[in-house]
Amino acid sequence: MRVAVLSDLHFGDEDRCAIATAARFVGAYRPEAILMAGDLSMYGRRRELEAAADWLQSLGAPIVCTPGNHDTPFWDIVARARAPFARYAGFVGGFATGALVRPSFAACAVTTARGMQLRRNWALGSIDLREIHDAATLLARAAPYGVRLIVAHHPFVTPDASPLSGRTRRGERAMRLCVEAGVDVIVTGHLHMPFVEAAPYGDGLTYATGCGTLSERLRGTPPSMLTLDSDGDWLAATCIDCSGAEPSPRWTKRRKLRPRRSS
Repeated sequence: MRVAVLSDLHFGDEDRCAIATAARFVGAYRPEAILMAGDLSMYGRRRELEAAADWLQSLGAPIVCTPGNHDTPFWDIVARARAPFARYAGFVGGFATGALVRPSFAACAVTTARGMQLRRNWALGSIDLREIHDAATLLARAAPYGVRLIVAHHPFVTPDASPLSGRTRRGERAMRLCVEAGVDVIVTGHLHMPFVEAAPYGDGLTYATGCGTLSERLRGTPPSMLTLDSDGDWLAATCIDCSGAEPSPRWTKRRKLRPRRSS
């Protein structure tokens, strides 16, 4: 398995240098797929989503994409309430997919962002447990011997070192479902902070990963992206620093995967 992970492009407030550096890295890395964990745009404007879609298509790899809270029409409350991701789907739906199956892995996107919520901070995550169950079932059927990945915008459980506070609704229950179903990796964004953590229950072999941002909305770490590589036994998660003209690895964390080889 060889996949690139991007998140929080925030076109409209993108870091042009970081965007160009990430594109060069992806071109050299040649991933089997790109996992895009939301917030393509800054305010869900048409010109922002169009620019983000054009850039993603230029990378030349299959894309599994989920929207983020910034991909709703921020200034149009009626549209946010009635069809929060219709505009996003109009630009992204023609080339990105919600699920992708390859011989060594399968990835499935779920939507944790909402256009509106009955709480003060509507930008926080909320999870439909049925969607998690369906995604986990699809992954188990599609990749009985491969790596299983779920792509979402919000972390299911916020890491201790997070620069943001706030709870994702039903996040812990969703993570437990993923552990029970044998999901290997939960790929997220939102925090603008790269991380890899094992779920604190079950067999400890489900990993939550967070991707950095390629925007100017930094939260203590430079612009970055992730790569996920696997030989079937081990997962190598690498944070790629995109703050300079040339990409450079910041760290690599190796984690053991569940044994799942065909007999």
